[in-house]
Amino acid sequence: MKFYQGEYSSKVWLVAALFGPIGLIVYPFFYSTGKFNLSLLQVYHVLVVIELTFSFLTWLLFGLVVEIVTRTIKVHIIQKSVLSLIGIALTLLTIYWFCGIWSLRIEHDILAVSLTNSICIVSGIWFFKTDPPVSPPISSTSNTPPINSNEN
Repeated sequence: MKFYQGEYSSKVWLVAALFGPIGLIVYPFFYSTGKFNLSLLQVYHVLVVIELTFSFLTWLLFGLVVEIVTRTIKVHIIQKSVLSLIGIALTLLTIYWFCGIWSLRIEHDILAVSLTNSICIVSGIWFFKTDPPVSPPISSTSNTPPINSNEN
């Protein structure tokens, strides 16, 4: 994997790991009580560690996907679209695999985590650049006069 694609996939992964748990905090506001679940703020750091741990293999796989997509697809918007779809699929597969949900029953909290993580993944994919930053070219003309070795 190229260094920059690894950096890119790491940034996207960290965005999801840091902001994904927020879904558990805000979902009661939308689905049931109309109040934020502020008690989960006390364990936010634990939720982040859980996210990082459970999604580690997904991050490695996503890094490989980023490398393949950026090498094979040259159109920027198509790159980002393909990465978004694959990122969502990997996110959902990881969440459902670790939660052990293979049935059609979907709990609200799992739905909230899935939705929040998917939004974070797609946001990170579109926010960060897939290409490494380009250094400005070194100018061959400079303000200093050339050194002449024939001077006495």
